[in-house]
Amino acid sequence: MSEGYLGQFEALCRELYEGNDRERREEAQQFILNLESQPDALQNSKFVFQNSQLGYAQFIAAQTLTTVVSKPLSSLGIAEKLDLRSWALQTLFNISSLEPFVISEVCKLCARITKLCWFEVNDQEQHPFRTVIEDAMRFISAGGGRLSRGLQLLNFHVSEMNRPDNIQGLAKHRKVASSFREENLLSVFQIGLNVLDSIVCKTVSSDDPMMLLGWVLQLCKSCLGYDFIGACTDETADDLKTVQVPTTWKETITSNNLLSLFFELYLNLEAPLSSHALNCLVQLASVRRTIFSSSEDRLYYLEQLVDGLCRILKSEHGLKDGGASTLTVFPFTSSIDIAGKIENDVSGLHLSFKYLYMLSELVCLSKYRECLELIARFTLISLENWDLSANSVHYLLGLWERLVSGIPYLKSDKEHFLTEYTPQVFTAYWKSRLLAGEMVVLQNAENHLNDQPTLVEQLKQVSTIARAQYETSCHHVHSEFQNCATSYLQAIQQGSMGTTTRVVEEQLAWMVYIIAAIIGARSNIVLQEEQDEFDAQLIAVVLQFIQSIESTRQTCNIIGEDLDLAVIYFLQELRANYVGEQRQKSAKVQQILNEQLNINGEMELLNLIIQKVMSNLRWSTESEEVIRSTLSLLSDFCTPFNSVRKLVRLESVQFLLSNHTSECFPFLDCMNDTRLRTTYYNVDHFPNALGKIINHDFTAEDQRFEMFMSPLASISDALAQRLMSNDPNVVHNEEVKRAVLGLARDLRGLVSACAAKASFMLMFDWIYPDRTMLFIKAVEFWHGDPAIAVPILKFMFLRLLSNTFVDGSHILDVSDTSVLTTSFFSFLLVSLVMQWPAVNALVTNSRMSFGASSPNGILLFRETSKMIVTYGERILAYPLPSRDDIYRHRYKGLIACYDTLKMALGGDYVNFGVFKLYNDPCLDEALDFFFRSIVTIPLDDIMEFPKLSRAFFSVFVFISRDHSTFLGQLDASVFRLLMICLRNGVKSVVSTLSINACTALDSLLSFVYSNVNRNKPVPEAENLAQLLSSVSDVLLEILRDMFHILMFENCKNQWSMSRPLLPLILFNPQHLSQIRDETIANTSPRKQQLVSQSFGDLLEDIEESLLVRNRDKFTQKISVFRRNLTTNSSQSRANSIS
Repeated sequence: MSEGYLGQFEALCRELYEGNDRERREEAQQFILNLESQPDALQNSKFVFQNSQLGYAQFIAAQTLTTVVSKPLSSLGIAEKLDLRSWALQTLFNISSLEPFVISEVCKLCARITKLCWFEVNDQEQHPFRTVIEDAMRFISAGGGRLSRGLQLLNFHVSEMNRPDNIQGLAKHRKVASSFREENLLSVFQIGLNVLDSIVCKTVSSDDPMMLLGWVLQLCKSCLGYDFIGACTDETADDLKTVQVPTTWKETITSNNLLSLFFELYLNLEAPLSSHALNCLVQLASVRRTIFSSSEDRLYYLEQLVDGLCRILKSEHGLKDGGASTLTVFPFTSSIDIAGKIENDVSGLHLSFKYLYMLSELVCLSKYRECLELIARFTLISLENWDLSANSVHYLLGLWERLVSGIPYLKSDKEHFLTEYTPQVFTAYWKSRLLAGEMVVLQNAENHLNDQPTLVEQLKQVSTIARAQYETSCHHVHSEFQNCATSYLQAIQQGSMGTTTRVVEEQLAWMVYIIAAIIGARSNIVLQEEQDEFDAQLIAVVLQFIQSIESTRQTCNIIGEDLDLAVIYFLQELRANYVGEQRQKSAKVQQILNEQLNINGEMELLNLIIQKVMSNLRWSTESEEVIRSTLSLLSDFCTPFNSVRKLVRLESVQFLLSNHTSECFPFLDCMNDTRLRTTYYNVDHFPNALGKIINHDFTAEDQRFEMFMSPLASISDALAQRLMSNDPNVVHNEEVKRAVLGLARDLRGLVSACAAKASFMLMFDWIYPDRTMLFIKAVEFWHGDPAIAVPILKFMFLRLLSNTFVDGSHILDVSDTSVLTTSFFSFLLVSLVMQWPAVNALVTNSRMSFGASSPNGILLFRETSKMIVTYGERILAYPLPSRDDIYRHRYKGLIACYDTLKMALGGDYVNFGVFKLYNDPCLDEALDFFFRSIVTIPLDDIMEFPKLSRAFFSVFVFISRDHSTFLGQLDASVFRLLMICLRNGVKSVVSTLSINACTALDSLLSFVYSNVNRNKPVPEAENLAQLLSSVSDVLLEILRDMFHILMFENCKNQWSMSRPLLPLILFNPQHLSQIRDETIANTSPRKQQLVSQSFGDLLEDIEESLLVRNRDKFTQKISVFRRNLTTNSSQSRANSIS
């Protein structure tokens, strides 16, 4: 390599990290990314590192070396990797002028080589890469700057061993990690502690002691945070993670000075070093309970931790940093967690200091009362200054919630003192929320009600705290709410909707949310009549408030969105705890509701709730979130059988069924998001909502169905008349467009809700054939407007063709188990009108099942083809939209067409041979559209857009399985494009795509191989065989990719991938020999015999046929082949692993 190349390399590195020209930076980045693929990448990178004085160039060179070493098919042998590791260690030891980021990358290189070659042995049957301790001690013993590098080297080794990777697979990672844990991890931790002691005692000289202290603390933290049991836990989660240290760590962990050392470090250091010390305390407090030999040892350890916590709380070190620093204390389950959060203007560090001890143990501590008082004082201060400690409120409430939850299980005679502090904490939280509501209105502060996940979690916590002293909390809440509600009602009755009223409204929203959460915390296991009485008092005061505000809504909506959402949340909690056949009835609640509100029984309570639902649907036309939540509440009430049976008898429900159009419920036309006409919800809700219904006479049902559908029939007939009138102005009529869109969304919801055959056939006969032409004409008019065309496509045939079945607990789509939809009134329609036969949990039914003499299946497919071709021909005539608009204006409609075609081809309700027999072109036209549309899509886009790739492969599975003859008629260029798409699908990391691609390829090759080798060959198969021969290079790449995945990656769909492998090999036997030779050539000499033997055994006893028995035998061979190359190669060298 010349000096000129080195200069060019350094210039590109400067351009990448310091340049301002975007195009030149992209060119430099592309050049650097290509370095690893060069054949002499190793030598070039070492040359650059050794001869360049530029830190950027050295960093890129070290990074390239790491990438080259990490390649699964790396041709580097054991000796070369050992030499590279020795060179990297020597570089770290000798060159003192390296930049910090370069040092980190070289340490990472050493750690990566060590991990990848951990089980490798040399000629003396020794492990040359297991010299981590010896290598690090060489640096540490040298002192000075090398001491810091030695600590970095150890830290990177621990982190690398603990981090799962995709290079060797999870099983191999766990073996390496467990071996390193047993052999080296404790020694590494002890080295860190020894260096830490030396720094504290000032027996170590260093130019930068703070940096040295930072590295040793990070090393200790990495050792304590090691995944000792191979659980691969999520480090970003807040959940409790016990440190499962081995028994051999006991003496080190329980030494008398360890906890005191880290507490002293925390109290005497500033951030960020103090955060590292506190992180170590977090891990030390989380060690497993069984590490201690007796309860006395555990209590002594706990005593030290609580003492340290008290010192932190008293000193307030790290808690007051410009008024923005807090320490939060919180538990998990039946244990206590102490979390410190140190925040400043530059950065925030979140640290958790965890205690894994029962409340019964805590109350026995000498400083328990003192610690609890300090925590309570800090909690109250934090809640008073909620705007400065908003992030810590979650952890504070979590502490008190878990403490209170442990009271019923407290067996000790000692006082827990929690009842002294929980009312204060609850009152402080209550006041802080009222102040937060005031700040939202007056100062336009952040509205915490908009953060629903955090809000729900906090409400769950505070409700448990409130119930600790429920009588006190209930009286406080009842009094505060009644006063606030009275002033609010007086204001709105007087028409005063100024700032003061809005402040009160925001505060009422918080109050209703908190009351709802308290009601929701009612236990179904331990019921207390006294607590039910307090629940009833709170329920009554909120229901009375709801009745009052609804009386002001007769002419207009003046209620704010936050208050409406809070009321809906309250009704949801009320339903979950006091309404329904599976709820524990409370006579006390019913008695108080009757006395105070004259609500006599559950029916009147249901009527009040449904009236509130209808009021929201009628008046909340400006809030999509209120409508969405209201529809969700309605769906919950229509789920249980008894609730539906009771709803039938309500006059409000009868009104809803008779007046369900936009005339009574304007939100259907007023919402900008028209998808609210179709409420999305999980498939698990369907069976209960639709499976348990009232049995009626079928004729009466039919009449009620026609009555229910009459408003929609009038709308559809009027629209059909307008669209068939050949009026050129109708295309630009916004009113007609909106009416068509609304009708499509309403019918889509109804069709999706009909899972039984009887109900579906009623809807099918209503739609087909009278009203299908209406939607085909609409697509013809507005094909260029995706807001109109796509919903019509999704309703008209995607949902109409969806052949669902019931298994007693789920309603599943045979070809798409994603999201099902239903209109807001379809819950009640199907529950009240549709007849559903009894469903056996073990019997599955298809809702689309035409009789033997019915032509409906054939006719329905013809309409489907007409719709797809009508839309497809027009949309393909447009030029390709811009990159920003291509998905909405092109791909979204094509995805709907593909999904529709998938439903039609895989629905099993039509014999496609009929079309060819009677020369009906509808099938050929639909398939021709599919292939013509695929040609217009760039290859990268098919895999880049997940919904597009899913739709494409799901359709192609059915085409290759049932319509392979059509593929033989394709142009060679189109067929090559399809095969390239299949190759991309096989390599996809998305299991669904990979499985579909493998299935399609298997069907295609099996059809050709089985029919060409017959005595009387099939002409279509011969044509397809010629096309396959023209893409022999693509088939070779597919086979190569499959073997690469099987040998070097974590193959999640091995069975599906093994099925097309055999026909691929039988179709081109020479490809297997070529891949075998390539693999052997790229394998280290010591493994070449194993690879050769594995390939040789692959086809042993395998016949040249695609019989099921032969296929199954080959699949078993693939499993053995994969196991040999991924496991057996290391068994002889893994004797140290149990």
